[in-house]
Amino acid sequence: KRLTVTVNMIDPFTQQRNRTFTYGPNFNLESYNTTTTRNFRVSLGYNLNKPPKPNPLKNLKAK
Repeated sequence: KRLTVTVNMIDPFTQQRNRTFTYGPNFNLESYNTTTTRNFRVSLGYNLNKPPKPNPLKNLKAK
C-alpha cells in the first residue's frame, strides 16, 4: 500500500468540562472551566518508493 489516510476527532459532539477543588486552612476554592473546542485532523501519507515485488522462488520452495 502506498497511500495512508488517517482521520482523528477529539470531542466532536460534547464540550470539555473541568471542575477543580482547592482547599486550604482558611479557604475553599471551587473552579469550573468549559472549553468549546472541537478538533478534527486529517493526515495523508504517501510512500514514494515502489513496493518490493514478490519473490517467485519463495513460493516454489514452500510447495
